[in-house]
Amino acid sequence: MKKKALSCIIFLLFISMCFAQSGTTGSLNWSINDGTLIISGQGDMPDYFYINDIPWYRYQSSITKAEVSEGVTNLGYGAFCKCSEITSVTIPNSVVQIKDWVFQDCSKLVSVAIPAGVTNIGSNAFYGCYRLVSIDIEEGNQFYSSENGVLFNRDKTTLILYPKGKSGHYSVPESVINIEEKAFSNCYELTSITIFGNIADIGNETFSNCIKLNSISIPGTITSIGKNAFYRCGLTSIEIPNSVTNIGSFAFKSSALESIKIPEGVTSIGEGAFSICTCLTEVYIPESIVDIGVLSFFYCYSLKDIYVQKMNPPLVIDDTFKFIDTENCRLHVPAGSKQYYEIADVWKDFSNITEDIALNIENVQSGDAKMQLYPNPVQDNAILTIVGISGQANIQIFDSNGKMMHHSQCESISENFSLPVNVSDYPKGIYFIRVEAGSFLQTIKMIVK
Repeated sequence: MKKKALSCIIFLLFISMCFAQSGTTGSLNWSINDGTLIISGQGDMPDYFYINDIPWYRYQSSITKAEVSEGVTNLGYGAFCKCSEITSVTIPNSVVQIKDWVFQDCSKLVSVAIPAGVTNIGSNAFYGCYRLVSIDIEEGNQFYSSENGVLFNRDKTTLILYPKGKSGHYSVPESVINIEEKAFSNCYELTSITIFGNIADIGNETFSNCIKLNSISIPGTITSIGKNAFYRCGLTSIEIPNSVTNIGSFAFKSSALESIKIPEGVTSIGEGAFSICTCLTEVYIPESIVDIGVLSFFYCYSLKDIYVQKMNPPLVIDDTFKFIDTENCRLHVPAGSKQYYEIADVWKDFSNITEDIALNIENVQSGDAKMQLYPNPVQDNAILTIVGISGQANIQIFDSNGKMMHHSQCESISENFSLPVNVSDYPKGIYFIRVEAGSFLQTIKMIVK
């Protein structure tokens, strides 16, 4: 009798488990049959903000397919989150919205076909889909398009998402003028990329965690590199174009860079921009740099050489070079500037400061003020006139080899300032007079006869 009762209980438990694999969610019905999750009915799928909110979450590991029936109008937030065995999904023409995190961590999902009626795809809809190689947009969609499995806006001017499972080289189409943030993040198999000259910036986290990325071609139209843009990238070197003026916080943190040359025109380096780049051995900092953010080179313990083109030490704070061997790392500075670095905060901690950099002495100008030397050519004396600036000014004269011949600092100059220049002791030849005052920077050629 006891055995019979026990058998009945087991049978009832079995039956209840079977029936538990179906139910309702909002106005929709769901069921699981031989590993296929079927969602049917009319209307929106609810949002599932917590894993326990998902009706089928207990069976996630047994679901291999998902079929959404005609009549369902959206895929709710987190709907198939952590269904790690799903290999395919059917989305009907009635769906107009695919919300954030819908396919989060569907790590075996290889391809997805998006119907023509979809008007919105959440920015993190495919987060953690590391085997996804193709997102195919049905022809006629008014908001999206695809090419070789890559997701774009309708007219292919914005690259929205590069599937995480794609590998090898990729060339961004020339029609693209914008790359969405995180578009290539976590693309572990991407090895190289070419970007053509229509894009203005590399956004936040665009190439983060591209651990096999070893080559990238950046066009001269790029002006900004965003926060975490190349975080934990495999790049050992990168040529940053002169068009770049801003390098964001943590832009290259934990990357494999061995050397970096920051281009002239960049005025600030963001917080932690090159932190924990443990393979980094040399850094080139341009004259245009005004300040270097906190922790910018934190824990770059392999650094052997830092080249700073600026006569006046850029502003830094204590933790900028933390855990760098300042006893052995060589600091290379312009001729005549060592005395300034030896007393500047943080820079003075470097034991080996050498004056072996010739300044960029091309005839350049920034700011609205005007500078004139008369007469020019000069025999013994001339007058240097500066109009339109006031305050403190640094005045330097260099020979054609970059050797500093003169340096003086005027603490207070007026709007119309004149300075006598005596070159009676200078050999005949070409020289350069350089004046820096606030945002004003100009170099003019002087001929001594």
